[in-house]
Amino acid sequence: MIALLLLLLLGVFATGIARRSDEKDIDMDELVAKGVADAVERHHGVVIGEHLGSGGFGSAFTATSTSDPSDRYAVKFVRAVDDHDRKNFDDECASNMAITAYVENAGPGQHLATCRSCFVLNGYGVLIMRLYPGTLRDIVKNLTTPEVYRIGAEIARALDTLHARLAIVHLDLKVSNVFLDEDHGVHLADFGVSVRLDRPDQRVRMPKERSAPGTRGYKAPEVLLKSDQVGTPADMYGFGALLHNILLRRTSWARSSTELDQWVNYGRKRDHARKPRLPEVLCIDTGLCPLIEQCLSWDPDQRPTAREAAATLEALANPSREVLATAPTSSWMQLAVLNIVLALTMVVVALVTRAYRALVTAKGLRGRRRTSAIKFF
Repeated sequence: MIALLLLLLLGVFATGIARRSDEKDIDMDELVAKGVADAVERHHGVVIGEHLGSGGFGSAFTATSTSDPSDRYAVKFVRAVDDHDRKNFDDECASNMAITAYVENAGPGQHLATCRSCFVLNGYGVLIMRLYPGTLRDIVKNLTTPEVYRIGAEIARALDTLHARLAIVHLDLKVSNVFLDEDHGVHLADFGVSVRLDRPDQRVRMPKERSAPGTRGYKAPEVLLKSDQVGTPADMYGFGALLHNILLRRTSWARSSTELDQWVNYGRKRDHARKPRLPEVLCIDTGLCPLIEQCLSWDPDQRPTAREAAATLEALANPSREVLATAPTSSWMQLAVLNIVLALTMVVVALVTRAYRALVTAKGLRGRRRTSAIKFF
């Protein structure tokens, strides 16, 4: 009876999740019925095309310009009916327009996705942006080591612009939010949960009434715990988690997407004076390991800035260049040095032992020869 009740509860829970997911999905029929597709074409000069995908953010479609069919865009639709949804979309719009204005003034090479227009129409938030050929998720499993360094450096440069120039915290770094152009150049995108600060070094508290923004496995401890210390270092934690997955050529945290979240929640239940240490990062690159470990530090003040991370990665990508910033020596590096010293010690001991045995053998042979000579006489 209890088992049956549990199954029923699970069924209700799953149905609720599916229903909430369906509420986020927006299909073409709905856009046509609401007159949104026609209004976007008439007033903004783009024709809505194929469905690209849906998620917690809403739904995205391809689009082409009515004046030049070679100009292609991605159009994102979200429901903006109530005040809460409208405010969230207005915040996203503000971030996108600030980024676009900066990139247009600064010129290319900022590694940030730009927005053509952003508006609310018939109860829908509409965001029109450039259509990119793919995302980092599409190629992560086939990256070479130099590409890992270059892409990581470009993401860090994008974060540096967001943090130092625009005082924006992204809060949702992951492979699917890193768009790639035809040359695999990075364009960081999706500012749906971003936070705008008054100044780059400001720290704020996440609202208690909303869930922690971002994706599981990439959320910084201060974001999950909703502390008053959320700022640009939160992105550096997510950057460390992203770098770790890129290095291992995977799109998300293996088996369970809650590996790092569980560690943080463990700390929430315990005395904060005895915070648990993050398990050793599985790393296969001696250059990246120290940087990743520093980014994943519990203490936001111990994480590198985006500029420091970019300099470290650029130095790895171009060894001949002067290293402008390096991550501090970590316990992982200390362990590696200790292993090397131990191996050298073992080699020396083996050589000494071999020499000693050879000496003993030589003395034994001389002793036997002397005994034989005495017997002969």
